[in-house]
Amino acid sequence: MENNKKLLVTLADQNFVEQAKQLFSSVYWNAGWQGDYMLLSHQIEEANLLWFRRKGIIVKECQPLYDGRFLKNIHTPTVLSKFYLFTKAFKKWDNIIYLDADIIVRSSLDFLTQPPKEKLLCVKSTTFLKRYFLPFKKWEEFELLKKNYNLRCPAFNSGVMSFNSHIIKENTFDDLVSIFYKYKNICTGDEPVLNLYFHKQWLKLPIIYNVRSNYLSVCKNFNGIILHFATPFTTRKNNLKPWQKENPYHKEWLLNLKRVERIDLKNTPPPVYWNPLKKALNMVIVKSCLEVSYIKQQLENMALYLTELHLKDKIIQQIGLIIKKINNNWYVSLRKILKLDSQFDIGQKPIGLKNLMTDVNISNSLTKHTATKPLKNPFKIIQSFSQFDTGVMYAEGHLFNKEVYLNFYSFLLSYLTLKKYYGAVAMYCNQKAYDTFIKFIPYDEIVIKENRFLTHKYWSAYKLDVIADVKTPFIHVDSDVFVFDDLFRPFIENHDKYDVIVQNILPKEKNLALDFVKNNATYLKDNNFMDDNYDGKCLSCGVLGMGLEVKKKYLSNTEKMLSAMENEEVNINLFRGMVLEELAFYFTVLNYNLKVYDVLPYNDVSIYKESIAGENFHYTHLWFYTKFQKQYIDLVKNKIKTAFSDMYYLVENYEAMLNNENIKLHYI
Repeated sequence: MENNKKLLVTLADQNFVEQAKQLFSSVYWNAGWQGDYMLLSHQIEEANLLWFRRKGIIVKECQPLYDGRFLKNIHTPTVLSKFYLFTKAFKKWDNIIYLDADIIVRSSLDFLTQPPKEKLLCVKSTTFLKRYFLPFKKWEEFELLKKNYNLRCPAFNSGVMSFNSHIIKENTFDDLVSIFYKYKNICTGDEPVLNLYFHKQWLKLPIIYNVRSNYLSVCKNFNGIILHFATPFTTRKNNLKPWQKENPYHKEWLLNLKRVERIDLKNTPPPVYWNPLKKALNMVIVKSCLEVSYIKQQLENMALYLTELHLKDKIIQQIGLIIKKINNNWYVSLRKILKLDSQFDIGQKPIGLKNLMTDVNISNSLTKHTATKPLKNPFKIIQSFSQFDTGVMYAEGHLFNKEVYLNFYSFLLSYLTLKKYYGAVAMYCNQKAYDTFIKFIPYDEIVIKENRFLTHKYWSAYKLDVIADVKTPFIHVDSDVFVFDDLFRPFIENHDKYDVIVQNILPKEKNLALDFVKNNATYLKDNNFMDDNYDGKCLSCGVLGMGLEVKKKYLSNTEKMLSAMENEEVNINLFRGMVLEELAFYFTVLNYNLKVYDVLPYNDVSIYKESIAGENFHYTHLWFYTKFQKQYIDLVKNKIKTAFSDMYYLVENYEAMLNNENIKLHYI
């Protein structure tokens, strides 16, 4: 085969040697490939390369092009070695086919051996080019990218590529490497770079030449000339590879691997051919399955998105009222299907609501925390809030209108109750939040701090960044928390006895992060987040305080957790903020055997639920989207008017500003 003009290539590192063998085996036995075979080797040991060389497979050892890691952690830097396909050495061949190593070939590849001279042949991806980049890490780079490229154009999948070597120019390889380093901070692998470089130089292949099985969530049995077990970009729950026993194609993959020793490139078997009818029929089936799967995935993503904002129940409630009028049985069934009677009930009702509805005599509160003497407080009382471009957590601006202005009322009452018992209160916020409503509240200290994230995806990270900046022991109180008694005194006066203060400890049956723990138990144990003795509990951090030594341990854990989320080392769709802030905190408590002071005692929460425990201890948390509902805002305003009458002018001044600016409040 010295003068062969056709080349088939795959890429592998030390962890993918067996996968590369299986690919070559399926190509040999099913495609009857008559051209050359090549392995792009990314740091594979010579002992493993010897097998390929003995079989007559060309080995090209590739120098690593990058030693970092990619966002979302779907790929390793190995994939960048695909760029070597476009070096001048490959002009030795006329036509080149590249296949990822997680592929099974089932039939002849003759259709791929005659590509146009200046075009790549690839299968269209399921998304636009924009989705290959993650702008939240480096917004400036993403803005530059949008100016230089049309990111709304269709993208191709680089797992299967066929091209004529005429497409390789003098600087193609260098240009690809240059593009990667220009956008590496928002890049997810080789595919974005190849799409940018060849965005006007590719033609669409029939889908049967790159059937991405893990994208076809609605189909269990399907066929294709090339089956590609690529990791879905938007979700990893269907990411079963064929070398895993649970994959329905594992037996076929294993058979190909077992036949690999019988490969003899001097005696190639005849290819398996599909007749035109079989090709056409399978193209229709796969395309239909892919379209339905894509719609299904988009609906699931939307549901998860709404759930993370805790708006799912609210939207379904409106639809449900209509359904209930038509047929009550349908309504009941809908609630069961959507699990509205279980985990998502959290946040539907404030903690300690009766404290707002009744006149609590603050000075004579009959609780174990009643103040008896002036308090010397070594702990700085802090609050924090970041307003995102899209609006505010639990009510994004593009879904509703001016909800962010409604925060003023709960923030003001929270400040006033804290000020009464603990003196100075410091607010950390970004400039946008300050300009919107923070400046109308007389905090004793306001620190402007911008948010490192531009979306709500990691909304609790802002609180953690604020905590990192505080140089003294602190107690952070969420701005929708109202204390109608000296609730922190036992912790402050006994900080040699307690290590941390929290709102409450969540029992196992009320821990919404428990599914996350179950789905990622192996990773969490291997990375020392938890051990086999984890009891299933979590913390609720409406109140969160500690000294500096404990803070170092806590923030170390949260940064590890955030990194795992960003790089998709863990599987998580819901409650990112809770996992990052509260579950990571509980892991810290367990790992270091910290002593916890819970404002709402564990026994009371277990027996009475948070809502009743809050009433018993004169603690109110207007959590989730309840702070944007009119009936609760009216109670807050009334509480300010009755308990802090001399400060009610702040409400009047604020509402006068809204009226002058023609800002109409929009309640949820």
